[in-house]
Amino acid sequence: MSFKYVVVVPYYEKCISSSDITNIGKAIGRKDPQLLWKPVNMQRRDEVQRFRMPSLPSIMVPFHSVPSSTLPQFKGPRLKCQGVHKAQQLRMLDEAGIRVPKWTRLDPDTEIDPAEFGENLIIKPTEKGASLGRGVTLIKTSGFKAYRDQHAAQYLPKGRSAPLVQQHIPTGGKAEHYRISTFLGHLVSCRRTQQLTEAAINSPMQELVLSDRVASNEGGSAEKAAELCRHAEVEALGLRVAELFDSVTDGIDIVRSSQDGELFVLEINMGNTWHFSSILGAGMQTRLGIEAMRNQFKLYETVADATIERAKLLLNLD
Repeated sequence: MSFKYVVVVPYYEKCISSSDITNIGKAIGRKDPQLLWKPVNMQRRDEVQRFRMPSLPSIMVPFHSVPSSTLPQFKGPRLKCQGVHKAQQLRMLDEAGIRVPKWTRLDPDTEIDPAEFGENLIIKPTEKGASLGRGVTLIKTSGFKAYRDQHAAQYLPKGRSAPLVQQHIPTGGKAEHYRISTFLGHLVSCRRTQQLTEAAINSPMQELVLSDRVASNEGGSAEKAAELCRHAEVEALGLRVAELFDSVTDGIDIVRSSQDGELFVLEINMGNTWHFSSILGAGMQTRLGIEAMRNQFKLYETVADATIERAKLLLNLD
């Protein structure tokens, strides 16, 4: 049987292993032998130089962010994993009627109503490189004006991006969240992560500024527990969120309020969220087990089905 269409996959091994790429290609071959799976390892100069635009109908499907100039000779539809600014994410979620923490931006004239935002606030960086919970700070709402007056002006110059000021959603004594991962709108992972040490949010002090044990996705040496889980309500919310964003892969962070039991979406991570084999996901692979992560939603088969489905849709194939 001859090939009828092509999926070109530029990738870097730090973001997804060659083994995962190969196994997805094998799954696609079993499901639709007419699809040619054409990976290009962007760290291999010989592979990049040998690449030629296929003569068959083709789409490009990266598993992580790549420059728009990647493989410039490619002329078909290019899917992407580019990030969306955190403030824009929240606007889109608000417009879609999806519950998010109350929020604003940290400006010199920002005013916070404690009756609306509650006793504690989260200050979340929005500049490039702000990820893995780095720089997330918890403060008392009563201390916001002092914090604002000390920090807001530094974000006024052109090129800076003011942090978000968000309502703190309590999840109990320890920070915890769900992470839903999707690929082309299909669920590929659901896990729960919790910091093992409590943050001092109930401190009796009038002034409180915490940057440790605040975010349950915080990187570094912070001690945390993680488990794969199934939760229909969380999964449904994650898939609803994924529909709003034009990204091949994403990681959606969701928390459940310990006050009213409602789910809130915190943010959508795009760019490098393939934690099954990426260097960034090494810690999670150790905690959860690589095979368990891949088996939770039959990873290779799910990705193969989603890829075939999207390629046929975009290339108008039956």
